[in-house]
Order: sequence, then C-alpha cells, then structure tokens
Amino acid sequence: RGKGFFDYTLQDYTGLKIGVALNCQYVQEALPTQKHDVLMDWIITNDFWIDCGKKEVHSWKSSSLSSLD
Repeated sequence: RGKGFFDYTLQDYTGLKIGVALNCQYVQEALPTQKHDVLMDWIITNDFWIDCGKKEVHSWKSSSLSSLD
C-alpha cells in the first residue's frame, strides 16, 4: 500500500485532479478506499480516459462510450 503522499499533497486542492495510468492497471471493480483518500476526477490511459464523476469510459480510438455501472 501507498504511504498517502499524494493524498496529503492533494487534500486541500480544489482543481481538477487527473490520474495517469497504464491500461494494464485498470480494473473495473471498485477498489477499497480509506477516509483520507483523495479521489481523481479523471483517469487517463494510453487507450481511454475515465470521467470518474460520471463513471464513463471514453476511447481515444473511437467515439465509443461505456458506463462503469
């Protein structure tokens, strides 16, 4: 597990929070969170991006859209 560096750094940040990940790091199941965790607004990979607030996955390669629900 991480040591909370980014959570501590972003705890008072009010702007758009964008996480960068590789496709292989993506999992569709919800991950466990703790009270101090700061959630991302978007997550960007090399093939798609996720709007975390709307729970939508958008492909860079097409106009396809899918829901995380």
